[in-house]
Amino acid sequence: MSYRNKALLGLAREQDCMLNVPGICNYDPETTVSAHSNLQAHGKGKAIKAHDCFVCWACRDCHEWLDHGQATRQEKEGAFERAKDRTLLKMWELGLIQVSGASQPKPEPPYSIPKILPRR
Repeated sequence: MSYRNKALLGLAREQDCMLNVPGICNYDPETTVSAHSNLQAHGKGKAIKAHDCFVCWACRDCHEWLDHGQATRQEKEGAFERAKDRTLLKMWELGLIQVSGASQPKPEPPYSIPKILPRR
């Protein structure tokens, strides 16, 4: 059974793209959505999306590249995994997710998430 959570998916609204595919990303937070993993290990199957906890924030153009773009499976998997990790860290930094039942201050990040800028 797939894990579904509309509130978790909705956290992507108006956030920066974490996929940042060079030459593809439109850097427009208005188009950012939660892009699901395409890995079977994350629950993806034929006509079945991965669990909602295995997402990265992606702009419309990066999401399209992830699902239909001209890149190898390995390139897409690597890009997704990096973006998933960046998304999870950003959720913590923004205080959008926290441990249930724990009274902890919002953690201070030990480093900032670098933004990949388009090539010139």
